[in-house]
Amino acid sequence: MEASLKSQKIPVYIEDEMRQSFMDYAMSVIISRALPDVRETFTRQGMVPAHSSPEDIRRQIAADVQRWKKFIAETGIKAD
Repeated sequence: MEASLKSQKIPVYIEDEMRQSFMDYAMSVIISRALPDVRETFTRQGMVPAHSSPEDIRRQIAADVQRWKKFIAETGIKAD
């Protein structure tokens, strides 16, 4: 069992890893230095600061569109 674990390799794309690590660090600095009243207001509202790439946002919007399209079709909601 141990020998088989050592022989398995997981590819790591260094550019992606460095980009993600930098963004995680940058966001932690921004969040930790955010205006306390703004941070507190967001926290009370259940918001969690997060960063994302333009591609992440595109995927989220596409998923939201599909979700709401299905909901509207199932419920028969019509615009006035």
